[in-house]
Amino acid sequence: MDTTKGTFLVNKQGFSYWSASGAGPQDSGSSSSGAPAEIQPYTGELSRDDFVPQKPVAAMSYGGRVRVARIYQNYEDLIGQVIRVGGWAKSTRAQANILFVEINDGSHFKGLQVVVDKSAPGFAEAAKGITGASFIFKGTLIKSPAKG
Repeated sequence: MDTTKGTFLVNKQGFSYWSASGAGPQDSGSSSSGAPAEIQPYTGELSRDDFVPQKPVAAMSYGGRVRVARIYQNYEDLIGQVIRVGGWAKSTRAQANILFVEINDGSHFKGLQVVVDKSAPGFAEAAKGITGASFIFKGTLIKSPAKG
């Protein structure tokens, strides 16, 4: 088989692959005309109209933690529930009776603000945390009363 002639193709899931023959797979996903459904030759040129596949967001990660992206995706069903979130501190701000920590677990570009009351166990240790520190918090998810 001559592997110098062929083409890159894009499958239905948006993944590119090499086809030595230049023809796409003839599977059950073919259109009525016999051509593979949604198979396009890969030209190597980018366009604003190109399809960008989205990865599914796992609701939970290792240890039963809820991912930040899952909260941003659909938080209504989590409001009022006790959840565990974990990640790295983007910022920390301690006041006399309260601690604010913005954490991010890498699943979303935005972080999640965690508010810790002084009466919570581990408050003193958490208040010593700096940017980049790793945290796991367990508490009730509430909608922010502030705008935004």
